Amino acid sequence: MVEVYAALADLALTQDDREGQARWYEEGHQVDLGYVPHLEGCALAWESAALHRELQGRDGADQRARALAAADRALAWDPADPMLYAIKGSLHLRTGDALQQVGKDAEASCLACIRAAEEGIRRTGECATLVELLGAAHQLLGNQASDRAEDPEPEYREALALYERAESL
Repeated sequence: MVEVYAALADLALTQDDREGQARWYEEGHQVDLGYVPHLEGCALAWESAALHRELQGRDGADQRARALAAADRALAWDPADPMLYAIKGSLHLRTGDALQQVGKDAEASCLACIRAAEEGIRRTGECATLVELLGAAHQLLGNQASDRAEDPEPEYREALALYERAESL
């Protein structure tokens, strides 16, 4: 039965219904509590819905909040999966990127991304994806510093070091 919910979520996406896709994943998780892939799909679908709304000039904050809530629920079920921390960190990073694109401060989102990635590394061990995510967060912090006419070099140097570390893993 679990596969049917994933198929319905995929069908909703083919109909350009990102929120419907997320709702099918949510319903699938309610039917089979503990099936984490539905929560992963839900988080990614709500993030996609947020981005889609923002590209249309509409507010995607509610969808982003729902994406983060789904990521948190997935982590509660499976705190040993490094990719769940990557999803959560990426959600924060994309929120920061969206904020920066409209001239708003992205620092809080970057720091939340860093916390998620560092928690993932602490709980599951170092992996290239999480270290690369740290690099991306520091790169965005550098961009923010530059936008404020501050020195971005320390953040950019940290980003480079993290990207190089990720490549070596």
